[in-house]
Amino acid sequence: MEIKNILKSLGGGQSKFNWKVLAVFAAFFLVIGAVRIFGFENTTGNIVASSVTGSDASQSAHKITPVVEKTSSNPSVASGAANELVLEDLYIIPDETDPLKVQIKLAVKNYGSESAGGLVLKRTIDGVEQEYGPYKAVIKKSMTRTYTKKFSGPGEHTITFEIMDYSGFGKDADKSNNIKTLTFNLEV
Repeated sequence: MEIKNILKSLGGGQSKFNWKVLAVFAAFFLVIGAVRIFGFENTTGNIVASSVTGSDASQSAHKITPVVEKTSSNPSVASGAANELVLEDLYIIPDETDPLKVQIKLAVKNYGSESAGGLVLKRTIDGVEQEYGPYKAVIKKSMTRTYTKKFSGPGEHTITFEIMDYSGFGKDADKSNNIKTLTFNLEV
């Protein structure tokens, strides 16, 4: 008898149930459950330099597996520095149609208190170096760059990015976080 009184007081005396609210909640929990049960959380096939352990594999039509993470260090950041650019993330996304082609994404984050301009990057892929920049963009917080690479064949490949210069490079607080390397095995 007490439960009826509580329900009446919550519903303002109405005994009508709101089925629309229940339907919305049910749909939400159904989607969340499907994501967890069927593992739809990681269907992109991305391989990230900052998080690979050597046992993850891509879920794309062709297979890309990390070999070893060779980043110079986990990004250590000097707090309170005026100039502090960090190569935060380096990852690849397999091409859906060409098993030898990947998109390479690099995220540069500014932990310094001053904006950074004139960024120059060096990209090395399997020992072949190429310089990019200086970029005209001013990095206040972060910047992401995307590059495309078609490899000549399957096998182990290494991609390294390094910050070579920017407006505050001479005063950069910690240069050990200015390099990021990803080694992976490309199988077709």
